[in-house]
Amino acid sequence: MKNLFLISVISILVFSCKSKNDKPLMKVGPEYAAYISAYTSGLVSTESKIKVVLQSDYPFEINEDKSIKEDIIKFYPSVSGTAYLTDNSTIEFVPESKLKQGEIYTGKLDLSKIIKNVPDSMKLFKFQFQAKKQDFSVSIDGIQDTEKGQGNYKLQGDLFTADVTNADNFNGIVTAEFDGKKLPVTWEHSENRRNHRFTVNGISAKDQAENLTLKWNGKTIEADKKHTNEFKIPAKNSFQVTQIKAVSYPEQYISVNFSEALQNDGYLEGLAEISQTDKSEAEEDYYYEETPQSYIKSTVINGNELKIYTSKKIGGEYDLKLFPGIVSAYGNKTNTEVKKTVDFVNLYPEVKFVGNGNIIPSADGKVNLPFEAVGINAVRVEITKIYENNIHQFFQYNQYDQNNNLKPVGRKVFSRIIPISNADNFNINEMNVYQLELSKFIKPEPGAIYNVEFSIDQKFAAYPCDGNLNQAEFLTPVNPKEDEYDKDSEMYGYYDDYYDYYYPENYNWSDRNNPCTPSYYTSEKNVSKNVLASNLGINFKTGKDRMAYVTVTDIINARPLENVKLKAYDLQNQVVGEGATDRQGFANFKLNRKPFLIIAEREGQKGYVKVDNGSSLSLSNFDVEGESAESGLGGFIYGERGVWRPGDKMHLTFVMDQSITGISDDQPAIIELMGPDGQLMQRRVNNNPVKGFYTFELETSPDAKTGNWSANVKIGGKTFYKSLKVETIKPNRLKINTIFPEEVLTKSTTGQGFKIQANWLSGATAQNLKTKVDATIFYADTEFKSFPKYTFTDPSRSFPMQELTVFDGILNGNGEAGISTNLNLNTTPPGMLTMGLFTKVFETGGDFSSSYVTKKYSPYTTYVGLQIPTTSEFYEMLETGKEHTINVASVDYKGNPVSKSGVKIFIYRIKNSWWYNSNENDLAYYVNRQYEFLKEEKLITTTNGKGSFKLNIPNDEYGNYFIRVVDPESGHASGKTIWVDWPDWRSRGDSNAESAAILTFKADKTSYKVGETAQITIPSSLEGRALISFENGTKVFDRKWIETEKGQTKFDVKITEAMAPNFYVNISLLQPHSATANDMPIRMYGVIPITVENPDRKLTPVVKTPESIRPNSKYTVSVSEKSGKEMTYTLAVVDEGLLDITNYRTPDIYSYFNQKQALGVNTWDIFNYVLGAYGGRIESVFTIGGDQALANSNKEKINRFKPVVKFLGPFTIGKGQSKSHQIRMENYVGSVKVMVVAGNGSSFGSVEKNIAVKQPLMTLTTLPRVLNPGDEITLPVNVFAMENHVKNVSVSVKSNSLIQIDGSTTNSLQFAKTGDQLTNFKIKIPEKLGKANLYITATSGNERHLDTIQVEVRSPNPPMTFTTSKEISGKQSWTTAYQPFGMSGTTDTKLLLSSVPAMSLDKRMRYLIRYPHGCLEQTVSSVFPQLYLNQLSTLSDAQKKDVQYNIEEALRKLKSHQIPGGGLAYWPGNGTADPWSSTYAFHFILKAEEKGYKLPAGLKDGLIKYQTKTAKEWSGYNDKYYYNDLDQAYRLYTMALAGKSELGLMNRLKEKKTSVATLWRLSAAYQIAGQGNIAKKLVSKLATSVKEYKFNEYTYGSSERDQAMILETLTLLGEREKGLTMLKSIAKDLNSGSWYSTQTTAYSLMAISEYLGKNKVGNNIDAEVTINGKSQKITSDKPFVNVDLPEANGSFTIKDNSGNLIFAELVRSGVSMDENLTQQNSNLSLGVNYYDMDNKPIDPANLTQGTDFKCIVNVTNPGMMGNYNELALTQMFPSGWEIINTRLNDQPTSVQNFGLAYQDFRDDRVYSYFDLRAAQQVSVTVLLNATYKGNYYMPATYCEAMYDNTVYAVSPGKRVLVK
Repeated sequence: MKNLFLISVISILVFSCKSKNDKPLMKVGPEYAAYISAYTSGLVSTESKIKVVLQSDYPFEINEDKSIKEDIIKFYPSVSGTAYLTDNSTIEFVPESKLKQGEIYTGKLDLSKIIKNVPDSMKLFKFQFQAKKQDFSVSIDGIQDTEKGQGNYKLQGDLFTADVTNADNFNGIVTAEFDGKKLPVTWEHSENRRNHRFTVNGISAKDQAENLTLKWNGKTIEADKKHTNEFKIPAKNSFQVTQIKAVSYPEQYISVNFSEALQNDGYLEGLAEISQTDKSEAEEDYYYEETPQSYIKSTVINGNELKIYTSKKIGGEYDLKLFPGIVSAYGNKTNTEVKKTVDFVNLYPEVKFVGNGNIIPSADGKVNLPFEAVGINAVRVEITKIYENNIHQFFQYNQYDQNNNLKPVGRKVFSRIIPISNADNFNINEMNVYQLELSKFIKPEPGAIYNVEFSIDQKFAAYPCDGNLNQAEFLTPVNPKEDEYDKDSEMYGYYDDYYDYYYPENYNWSDRNNPCTPSYYTSEKNVSKNVLASNLGINFKTGKDRMAYVTVTDIINARPLENVKLKAYDLQNQVVGEGATDRQGFANFKLNRKPFLIIAEREGQKGYVKVDNGSSLSLSNFDVEGESAESGLGGFIYGERGVWRPGDKMHLTFVMDQSITGISDDQPAIIELMGPDGQLMQRRVNNNPVKGFYTFELETSPDAKTGNWSANVKIGGKTFYKSLKVETIKPNRLKINTIFPEEVLTKSTTGQGFKIQANWLSGATAQNLKTKVDATIFYADTEFKSFPKYTFTDPSRSFPMQELTVFDGILNGNGEAGISTNLNLNTTPPGMLTMGLFTKVFETGGDFSSSYVTKKYSPYTTYVGLQIPTTSEFYEMLETGKEHTINVASVDYKGNPVSKSGVKIFIYRIKNSWWYNSNENDLAYYVNRQYEFLKEEKLITTTNGKGSFKLNIPNDEYGNYFIRVVDPESGHASGKTIWVDWPDWRSRGDSNAESAAILTFKADKTSYKVGETAQITIPSSLEGRALISFENGTKVFDRKWIETEKGQTKFDVKITEAMAPNFYVNISLLQPHSATANDMPIRMYGVIPITVENPDRKLTPVVKTPESIRPNSKYTVSVSEKSGKEMTYTLAVVDEGLLDITNYRTPDIYSYFNQKQALGVNTWDIFNYVLGAYGGRIESVFTIGGDQALANSNKEKINRFKPVVKFLGPFTIGKGQSKSHQIRMENYVGSVKVMVVAGNGSSFGSVEKNIAVKQPLMTLTTLPRVLNPGDEITLPVNVFAMENHVKNVSVSVKSNSLIQIDGSTTNSLQFAKTGDQLTNFKIKIPEKLGKANLYITATSGNERHLDTIQVEVRSPNPPMTFTTSKEISGKQSWTTAYQPFGMSGTTDTKLLLSSVPAMSLDKRMRYLIRYPHGCLEQTVSSVFPQLYLNQLSTLSDAQKKDVQYNIEEALRKLKSHQIPGGGLAYWPGNGTADPWSSTYAFHFILKAEEKGYKLPAGLKDGLIKYQTKTAKEWSGYNDKYYYNDLDQAYRLYTMALAGKSELGLMNRLKEKKTSVATLWRLSAAYQIAGQGNIAKKLVSKLATSVKEYKFNEYTYGSSERDQAMILETLTLLGEREKGLTMLKSIAKDLNSGSWYSTQTTAYSLMAISEYLGKNKVGNNIDAEVTINGKSQKITSDKPFVNVDLPEANGSFTIKDNSGNLIFAELVRSGVSMDENLTQQNSNLSLGVNYYDMDNKPIDPANLTQGTDFKCIVNVTNPGMMGNYNELALTQMFPSGWEIINTRLNDQPTSVQNFGLAYQDFRDDRVYSYFDLRAAQQVSVTVLLNATYKGNYYMPATYCEAMYDNTVYAVSPGKRVLVK
């Protein structure tokens, strides 16, 4: 044993000597109470401030910083510092330096200088306090292995200081030396500045054991202590014990440290033994056998440490033996026995309460309070009375078991020391239970709550100490003379926050845990409990009907109480309802407002129920989910389809069931359309509903953001919600049906698993078409109705999502394909799976239609499950020492019971770990790694699906177990964890008290019809009573009492119409308080749902239509009700190709209103707070129920896919009536669905019918969504001959100039029989942009069909502008030739004449308007200058309309950026506001409003709210950009502009040392606020230039932008000359051709416009312009004139007629088709790669039609310029490719684009926006399909920093072929 290094105590305490100042403090006479309220006294920190609080407010002369001018307070010894007046009565002295440790200070306050007529004897108020003496203690942990592995250690410990100290004082306080070297010591400091943890790193074991020297020196923290200790570090590869110690608190165990980490799953049973010695103090206990292992309960491994927990509390010395065989993580074993005597110190003196209750009922008037105590002979009892008239205020801060803010509501009424008498068999050093009869000491006042506090002093202690108790001197506090008047002051003192934390006057911090010193007995040892003496048991319920349902019983006998007066109070203590109980103890009354407190009163007794969301009885254990009022119950919103394109009209209808909502249908309804970011886009009001039907027509803009939208309908104080989708969809032309043979797909080995069937929408068979079906497989819950309480999931298995192609082939001649589901899964699933099937059926021409469906998929043929019945129905655990029956079930994949033999059972004992009570979903990861050992394995057989086995866990093996059941034949397994613990629940395990009060009961059926009788069975005991409450989604509709019987109680319920569609039986089972000897809670509760069918609630609409109709024809739809019932309905006719995209079905309004309703009643009661009644508080539940859904050039944008949609109604038909509607069909071929949704009161129904839209001869043409100049495309035309007389067909193609037909324009086809044939044309796209029109005409005899297609021809390149400037002076002229730039249709050539210096106005405006990205700043920048265009130049009517449209669209778009706090987000959907951009946008909308534009509702008010809050909270610090005063100055300027000036904040900023730009902006704010003198003075000597900088990421600015802001201020101040100089400088910069950001450009143009609008610059324009020989005279009094030039080569001459200087610009703009771009990388790296769906690289230049593939773009920040913000990635794709948007159907997919701030999918491109940190990369994946045959140009991919033109990258485009 010579190598064993043992340390019995590692907590090193260094005791300090007594100070000479250890003497009592002086007393203060009670006469000072007339003047002094409170003062600093006792032991204080050396950093404390000294306070004296006067009784009244007195006048003081104070300085600006609130320091008191007169010298009124002194100290001895002298203390330098300053006295301040913190409020009118509080003097606070702030020492200049720290107080001297241990020193007693005498304070002298001269009252005569404060208060007149003070008696001479009291003019000087003296008081004393003592400064703490700094001290510290160190606790050292054992060595631990580091991540470097074997032989590498760290040593950690904690240093505790008596007084606060700073982190920078710790250098050198602890040093470590090992092997002649100093080792690094790192620190972690707590916020309280008293607890400090250190780590010694870099300890590497040597060949021989060596000492680690630790030295402590308290000098740096001003503690006079030094200490040295040696710790032996074992030699390399030496596995041995390094330390053994006993731990008694908070849990008792022996800690054994080893030189190596232990094997985590090592087998330790039998390798450790604890035995008694002659100094052991444990009493013999019959419960424990006298065996060596009887004192060990469990072991836990923590790295190098082994914790051995004792099976009971023991004291004194015990022997620990460790036997050979303990294994380290490196495979080493101990080979010698280790024996060590450890000492368990007796429990320290303590007192605590028994139980958690606060309400004490009494049958004899006695109020008994039980408590436990150990190590004491007496206890001090202090009682504070919370007055009855203060109860409401008490509950505002507390529940029954809390005691916050008691001073305002209570007062101390009792204080006494009460001795504890011990019987002979009581051990004073063990916890014993006592009872205090409170009624002997106080007379409980009805309705009052009493706070009872127990405390102990050293003189009460019975703890054994050496010799006499430490008689250290006490620094006794001075109290005023005790009388009733002063008791409040005595009880609380002034410092309420510190009332519960005090120290004895001679407190020694080092002795704080030593019960043999006074320092142990602080207020931290006190315990308190609130007590209410009451027999009133209150149950309070309320629902959506705003009624109170109250039941009151006698807690003693559980019988109902009559004539109990009840009042409901709101939070403001106003009565909102009242009533009284009847003979059944029931009361119902209306609530005017939401209640906060229910008060019950009867015969001098009172009871209280606090009604708050967090304390209602939890419903998480019950099946109460469904639709609720919050999630839409009572109101139904439906649309005519499931998805809309941007720009489409939305037809939404809201229908209400008054029987549920209680709202009359004559009230107006408001609908709010919310964008995908949650912002309001449109609001409409319907004041004229028809029989409860409200219809709304809404419209999205063509550039609306795609994604998930929503609609909210508000009516009668309720809100109803529906999710909507807006995506760039293309309607299907094929009908795709996925046909499943069964409800569940199986892993079939033969035959087909399911079938795909496709037809053309017009009805023709889709024969021989290419089809691809991709499957996404993911985990789903495994449940079987035949075994509802069983677990069929294996938590030790996990299943990551798997993607695979299950079919890629050709449909047969009938348009069908069978698909096998014999799939190879990558991992073994935990149970049932869900398969998502994405099907694409390709037309012969390449276009495809798609469908997405989901289905359950069973990977197993049979399943096994288990059910663990707990010891009783009421507790979620098993008891040790008892035999339990565990049930096992076996079923097939349909849930049918099957017999199984050889079912394997595995029982594991798993380690206690954090996840057990945290999240069982994590078991799939942890269970596989946390087995401690396999406890048992067995085989069983199930018969008819049922089997069982026995489980018995010994007492000493309590803990957490995992039980797993395996079916070896199918491979399925299931498992569940269960806590097994002692019957008395006093072990360390969690008893899971939530389930203790749960009542499990059942009905004989789950569903009934009106008129039937339900039978309910509840487990019960004799003498109890059951409160039966019948509830639904809105209210309690009946209650009754049932007397319970022994064992179980049954009762019947008659099913009525009012119970449909479902109701709940809510039972509270009450026991008499005296009957809880059966170990059941005094109150148990439970809820079950019951479904009710009512046929009278169903309508059956009937629709009569033609089976088929022709395009461009009229048809009639007739609507009636099958039984002749009255009904109101809407009628919709919609293209099935639109509906099938999202598998839209006709809204099933009947099922919606008759679906299961969530329980809408909440319950509160007081029984969890009844003392002596078991039942812990149930976990708080905030909500219940579920949300089950039934399953500028923009204005000219071409709507390629116009929806075929007709929506009509609502209409009403009377009894026996019908109604006909005549509708015209558009030029459409396919199939439409006629949908009728009907209602009448609480009866609802719907119906649908399909109509084929066809004619004998039809065509379907395939063309990409957009076209590019230079594209060469195969144009497939599918021709359908639907009748036999169609034989010879001629197909011709015509177009406008934007499409060239390459080759023949007419093809001929011959049909021998009905069917379809394909004919192809070749087309080319010339270098023109615009709207291409294509006309396809098919003729055969008298049959003719015309198909018209409009498609956009867009350029892959951005527009470019070139400017040539010339100054023309003194009647001179300028003549030059010009040539338009760009392709035909894109050119724009003009002359711009101006009287001010040229600034490239046209070019800069085009840049702003055409900027492709739409973040907040860019949106504002694009339109801000347009506000001023009309005052700069004469605009045509068309130009005025364009400007108006652009500004109104921008205002609308800004609303989509607004977040709930009123600010604006940088991107729509972001959750935080962008401060600078919000101010910039605020500036714009104020100017727009000034010019007469109407603002969207809430936009301005929200911004005012945000700006005000942000301005007041601004501190000058920005976490991203440090000090940014310009942000605040600009914000204050806009607030002044809005009429909300904040002069105080402006003054504060003015006094701050700040930048030139900030002061100029602040000057503008003062000028707007009417403080012109301050405004001018502020900038009178200020420079008009700013320090040059490139870009500020926070303000999006530059030095040029700041110059423009200064120009704006000069304009406001009327500084014309200075402003003109600045204007010329800015104009010159704008005309230089240099790149400017959007904000710099916009602000420069806006500031110039503001100046020119107020100041005349130059003379009127008077010139003659000759264009190609034709002259025209140009005159204008505005600064700018535009002259359009012909879009052809030509020449012009400009001659000045005024004799003044004019500025001329030739502006040429257009789009080029240059395809010769090269790879460019400027401070950014861009990689574009293409892969097939198996992630193999492919060349996109040559793809086969129908190929699925993906584009992955990697953007990398090289790191040389730091982090990048606001990057934009633009991916435009060839016209022949289709983008696959999986978001459309919420498809699960492995493609996850992480790190993006925003992503927008359009028809032909994807925009992605993100930030990019230095040396980091972002990957963006887009799924694609090569769809249309042809030769296309693939545009360049480019990424740019939107505010830094030096950061960009371009990947060049190229030609690609789809063949």
